[in-house]
Amino acid sequence: MDLLFRLSKDINGFSSIEETKSFFSEILPKRDNNYFFHIKKISQMNRGDTIYFSYDGYIVANAIFDGKIITDKERDEDFIEGHKLKNIQIINSSKKLDTQIIKGREMRYIKTEELQQEILRALE
Repeated sequence: MDLLFRLSKDINGFSSIEETKSFFSEILPKRDNNYFFHIKKISQMNRGDTIYFSYDGYIVANAIFDGKIITDKERDEDFIEGHKLKNIQIINSSKKLDTQIIKGREMRYIKTEELQQEILRALE
């Protein structure tokens, strides 16, 4: 099941859209071997599902979940669960996501047709 992951502005490295894109294109592949670390495991995803990353209402990157999850307790406790990504792509869309559809949670599984259509609209 695909996922929309909303990145917080107050996290180190995510202070602008350009810095966020740089994280996915340059920092993540070199520092963490394409593992995206988060506080909890993304349990409802399967290998080959897509994760869309949004920042400030824009989709800035997407990637394919490789199916591998590691736990690194040496990291900051807020970022110990690593999810292996492949085929990371930077998205340059000028269309913002509808805040009424994406409001609330940081992670949102793309379960409804309405949310699927909103993702597609924002990617056009």
